[in-house]
Amino acid sequence: MENRIFTCLFLLAGTLALAQVGVNTPDPQATLDVVAKNATGTARTAEGLLVPRVDRQRAQSMTGVTTSTLVYVNNIATGTAAGTAVNINTTGYYYFDGNVWVKVNSGPISDNNIYNTNGSLIGNRIVTQGKNTLTFNSDAVNGFSVDGSTFSVDAANNRVGIGTASPDKKLDVRSASAGAVRIQDGTQGDGYVLTSTADGTGIWKQPRAQVIRGATTGGYDFPFAVISEYRYTGASITLPPGKWLVTISQLIYPQGANLTANDWMFVRSTFSEQNLTATGQVGVQSADVNNMPTLMSFQVSGPYTQGQLRLDVKTGSVYINNSSNGNKTYRYIAGGTAVGGNVAGAYLKGLGGGWAENSLVATAIN
Repeated sequence: MENRIFTCLFLLAGTLALAQVGVNTPDPQATLDVVAKNATGTARTAEGLLVPRVDRQRAQSMTGVTTSTLVYVNNIATGTAAGTAVNINTTGYYYFDGNVWVKVNSGPISDNNIYNTNGSLIGNRIVTQGKNTLTFNSDAVNGFSVDGSTFSVDAANNRVGIGTASPDKKLDVRSASAGAVRIQDGTQGDGYVLTSTADGTGIWKQPRAQVIRGATTGGYDFPFAVISEYRYTGASITLPPGKWLVTISQLIYPQGANLTANDWMFVRSTFSEQNLTATGQVGVQSADVNNMPTLMSFQVSGPYTQGQLRLDVKTGSVYINNSSNGNKTYRYIAGGTAVGGNVAGAYLKGLGGGWAENSLVATAIN
């Protein structure tokens, strides 16, 4: 009998020294190793591990619970889902995480993620990409957006909208109030306008008037007579699309006959967009001359003696709106005269010609 007790003590001391306990095994592989008596076959004897079974009130009442403690809650009719039992809402296994009992999920694990489930962030998040790229591929009109129309990417048409979810240009910025766009690159300034370089780079610059000069060549010896139509003077100007105020300056040089104090001629001038090629050719006023002033008019009067160098310069403006998509050439025509007196052979020498005083200068207007 003493030998048996000694043997048991010896075996127990060896087990405690190894700090491992085996059930149904002489060779435990962990702190507690439970091996089924019948791991295979058709034996009917129940086998398994039974953990402590408590109701919710009991679990809720426990104090000083060690983290990782495992229980099986077999009744939730008692206690409440509050305090350490806040998660206990059904029977099942629960473990203690140091603060509350946490349910051991016994059902299928839900694969919820941003690819199949909507959700809300519960805090700030930072994505550190390093050298990795982050790409969104889409074929949708509003393929990526922020707060509806605040920012929208139309991946179907390769457009970006700010203030709209349906941009109709590469970059479409919309706002219900003024001052929606701000571009600050160091070149900006009060009253500056955004200009473009040859390669499309935008730069702020002080505004300057866009001025185009016409050609005053040839010239037409305009008769001192009643002329109902308009005749080409040889001068012209080519204008790009837009609204223009064309300032006309013409040297007036009477020739050919004497003029008395009662002799005078009133001359009207404007622009034609017909393809007039010879001075004196009849033309009609362009439909683009459609706002005041539409005529530059002046009067020539005597007395004047043949051979006398009596000169004058007449200046006025004509409005032209080139509403086309391309450049247009407008030819300077004069006519529609009214005459007082009857002077045969008199004329205005080289009207529209290359006198140093002659010019056609167009200034862009809003």
